[in-house]
Amino acid sequence: MKNKSLTKSINPLSAQDHHIDVLYQRVSGYLRLAKQRVLEFIANEMVNTYWMIGREIIEEEQLGESRATYGEELIKKLSERLTC
Repeated sequence: MKNKSLTKSINPLSAQDHHIDVLYQRVSGYLRLAKQRVLEFIANEMVNTYWMIGREIIEEEQLGESRATYGEELIKKLSERLTC
């Protein structure tokens, strides 16, 4: 009889711990998924941003021509201004 009463007093605690573990797994899963989505969004935005920057630079260098003139220091000057 003593063993059954001892088991009963231990089981509610372990059942509560199990519920907390299950809740923890769900909540931590939501956080992992959110972090993954944020990182994917940032990566996509950076690709889009760099593509737009490249397009702007090419259009500026070409000035409407089919080929760019490479004697100018456009990228060097732009880089200097962006890093200051």
